[in-house]
Amino acid sequence: MSAGDPGFSNTVAPAAAEARLRRRGSISPAAIAVSLYASMVVSRLAEAIPFAGTLRPMVILAAVMVALALALPPSRAYALFRPVEAQGLLGILLLIALSIPTSYWPGASFGALMTFPKSLVFFFSVIYCIRTRRELRLALWGFLAAIGGLALVAVVAGGSGRALVTQSYDTNDLALVMVCGIPLAVMLMLAERGPLRWLLPLIALLGTLTVIHTKSRGGFIAFGVVGLLLLVKIPSRTPLLRVGLLLAVILTFALLAPSSYWQRISSIWGGEDPTTDGYVAGGFETARWQIWKNGLILIASRPILGVGAAAFPVAEGSLHQGGKWNAAHNSFIQIGAELGLPGLGLYVFLLYRGFANCRKVIRATPRRGPLGGYHWTAHGIEASLWGYVVAGSALNHAYSDIFYFLLAMSMVLVRLTISSLRRATPTLGAASVRSAMGPWWKRTA
Repeated sequence: MSAGDPGFSNTVAPAAAEARLRRRGSISPAAIAVSLYASMVVSRLAEAIPFAGTLRPMVILAAVMVALALALPPSRAYALFRPVEAQGLLGILLLIALSIPTSYWPGASFGALMTFPKSLVFFFSVIYCIRTRRELRLALWGFLAAIGGLALVAVVAGGSGRALVTQSYDTNDLALVMVCGIPLAVMLMLAERGPLRWLLPLIALLGTLTVIHTKSRGGFIAFGVVGLLLLVKIPSRTPLLRVGLLLAVILTFALLAPSSYWQRISSIWGGEDPTTDGYVAGGFETARWQIWKNGLILIASRPILGVGAAAFPVAEGSLHQGGKWNAAHNSFIQIGAELGLPGLGLYVFLLYRGFANCRKVIRATPRRGPLGGYHWTAHGIEASLWGYVVAGSALNHAYSDIFYFLLAMSMVLVRLTISSLRRATPTLGAASVRSAMGPWWKRTA
């Protein structure tokens, strides 16, 4: 554990002022605004609002969210720049700024510098405003409501072609969103109680149908990975859930996936069907491999500052080795080429922190009891992060708000778990908490 971890030492307990102003378990207006913003960011609902380009609803909502956040009682437990994850994101912002002078397209890199702070505002609002278990639950439900809404529209409105719901998500992006939401919906079934719990399998089912409707080959691979991960994570004491989940997935794909879907999936490594275009028939070689090779060339040519934020297509098009002005189609190559090896290093570090935060909570909490909800929520966030990594390995999502949301949720989960452990055992010291949440080789007897 490090000093940069949120919630340790004398920052575990909330400030006295906050304890007086807010009773434990309450939901603040700021947390409601954050949850609504998360839902809007994921669902892209603002695109359906008339005159959205003029009214700028997301800007208005962000301003309200920040104003409500500033009204919250200050506390050292919520210091914005103390966590190493926050420092890593600020490092990415700095690298974007440094890439502008040498960028292949300075205008695009400057545009990235202007837009990235919106993601930072979202990230910092989540880690600052979500302070109770009920607020954590509300934020997660806001995220899942967006997933379910997108999936419902995709399933209901989807025709014979590939599902397309919003202007800013293409079909492959939509598949990524689904595989980031399905694992969380499944694992929260073990954490939730009450009637709302039964909405979760419906969200998972709609998400699965949407993955089929997108006909995304990367989405199919990511879905397979997170599906196997979920089967491993589901406890052995609930074999019916594990068997039921497996049968539901098999029947869904067997009965509802059209022949055109399996034809496209079979072309992942190359197809023989003469009716398909060259991009599909060529499989991995034509769809991704050549672009990835060009991306690796760009990383090797500019390993320090990269080709410039948002400038990958221009840089790739300038190559003599068959550049086609394409996007990177790989989040790791995207950020490595645009921001150099320092940017790639920060990106991998942030991914590691997200996974590490989840593992800390899983180690420190039992499967049952008052902290069981944290345990299964951590499993869900971890599986969703794996969905993001696998699907993002074939898409441009290195700067994805979905990733920043999942990362922020992992940080909030660690902080709330520590606070709950300290309340459950008042005599438990900070060193004991560190030991309980640390890996096995750092634990004390």
